[in-house]
Amino acid sequence: MDKKKFLLLLMMLIALITLWGQGNRPMAHINSTKEIILTSAAGDKLAIKANASFRSGTAEGRVLRIYPKQEKQIIDGIGTSFTESSAFVLAHLEPKQRREVMQKIYGEDGANFTLTRSHIGSCDFTVEGKYSYADDAGDTRLKGFDIKQDLKGFPATKYPGIKDESYDLLPMIKEALAIKAAQKDSELRIISSAWTAPAWMKDIETWYIPGSPENNWQGTGGSLKDEYIPVYADYLLKYLKAYKAEGIDIWGITPVNEPHGNNGQWESMNFSAESQNDFINKHLGPKLAASPFSGTKLLVYESKSMTDWSIGRMSSSPIRKPSPISMVLPCIGMKALSECMRMCLNEFTPSIRIWPSCIQRAALTIWEKTLPMA
Repeated sequence: MDKKKFLLLLMMLIALITLWGQGNRPMAHINSTKEIILTSAAGDKLAIKANASFRSGTAEGRVLRIYPKQEKQIIDGIGTSFTESSAFVLAHLEPKQRREVMQKIYGEDGANFTLTRSHIGSCDFTVEGKYSYADDAGDTRLKGFDIKQDLKGFPATKYPGIKDESYDLLPMIKEALAIKAAQKDSELRIISSAWTAPAWMKDIETWYIPGSPENNWQGTGGSLKDEYIPVYADYLLKYLKAYKAEGIDIWGITPVNEPHGNNGQWESMNFSAESQNDFINKHLGPKLAASPFSGTKLLVYESKSMTDWSIGRMSSSPIRKPSPISMVLPCIGMKALSECMRMCLNEFTPSIRIWPSCIQRAALTIWEKTLPMA
């Protein structure tokens, strides 16, 4: 079966499932699909296709069978990312134009995304990078914690072409939330990830060390110093509190982005499966559970490649109460997505949830598995 025919068949199935769920009526009463919208490599872009009629009989050829009463995967949301760099781009538009763009992304008359992701401190999608919310070395009580970097905007004197100097990461998130709040479908779930702890908390005492001939091209983002492991957990909770004070609820967090590192190409911090498990059990998990943010989802294994980093070692290590967490398996690209689906369906069904999202320019699917509790 060619790709176009497969996509058409898939859309028909989605329409069929939607009708079943919405109408809650016997299959015999469904005579056709409700609407078929096709985007394909052949050139279709949200093209409206003729509805397909259903008829009684025996299917032939490649058959996909639907069992509506067998509930397995759940799609919790589809969306995009909030990053400083995207706020920077949007700040180059006149406010009216920017609002039109945001409306098309988050409004009911547009994509109406319900899931998104943001970064805690700097990442590879920040304008200049190399910052955190607590850059005073040795500030173990985090007295200087401040999210002002997400609010300071971009001065036109420094960045020619800026139309709205006050626009930044936090204003962008608030603008999206305001759009959602004005419509019936108002929920917008935000997953936040730190790319790194403040540099002074890490053994390399800097943001990252690029690969070079001197280190045999083995760059690194470093790892947490033992004495700052509990401080880093406090840092993540400080973020939740600071954003809450700005009227923003964070739906889920991860201990760190790409825990196996990126060879020192940008901000990063390494965790092994064992060290992250220990960090969650002894520090982040208990502190999160005892905080006002105990309902925040705690997600692990956030990486763009399929490795054995934690699938076996994390899932086989019990997570002690009160810190239930979920396995996150981002799969970028159709080939990786196919492998991800194969593995997750084999290992995690039926206790998985799916969060498809568009992160930067790549398609991301997150599979959730609740890990065993000791």
